[in-house]
Order: sequence, then structure tokens, then C-alpha cells
Amino acid sequence: MSQIARSPAIAVLGAGSWGTALALLVARNGYAVKLWDISSEHLESIKDCGENKRYLPGVALPQNLQVVADLESVLSHTCQFLVAVPSHAFRATLGRLAQFCAKAPRLLISWGTKG
Repeated sequence: MSQIARSPAIAVLGAGSWGTALALLVARNGYAVKLWDISSEHLESIKDCGENKRYLPGVALPQNLQVVADLESVLSHTCQFLVAVPSHAFRATLGRLAQFCAKAPRLLISWGTKG
């Protein structure tokens, strides 16, 4: 896409197949995307490879999709979120989200759980 990174950035919490697919969709529509996951090792692999080899092998990540391991850093740059974590991690993820969002109004766009 020729238009680079609409504003504001959108955070995608969860870098599994669903989270990565959503992050790609949003990024391909011209938004800056910050992709976060609980597993820093998984995120390092995504950064190193430029793709999510575990869940979406062969699909390159666009330049406007940034992989970020520090949740506070992700949340300090956006007020829009897509939460795409397994159902067993949903409560804990929202608890972490609430720690950083308590002082500023935020907009939760959507969440998706499974399992």
C-alpha cells in the first residue's frame, strides 16, 4: 500500500494465527500496527524472520506492522485495541491492559477468543 500508516496506531494483543492475521489485515489497510504477545521468545522469532513462521509461514509482515514485547510501550502509543488471545489467557490479558489504561480513556475495538 502506498499510503503509509494512518493515525492512530492500533494494537493487536496476541500473536497467534488469529492475532497475526488481524494485524496483517489492519496493516494492509494503511494503519500502523503494534503486535504484542505474552511470549517474548515468539515475538523475537517473528522479528528475526519478518513473518510468523509458527502460525502463518510464508506471509511477510509489512513495514507498518511493528512487533513489540513491552506491553506498556504498546499501550502508550494507542487507544485502539484488538484482543486476540486464547480464552484461558483473556482475563489475565485484560488485567494487564487495565493496569496501563486506568488513567486514560481507551477504546476496545474488539476481542476474539477461542478454546
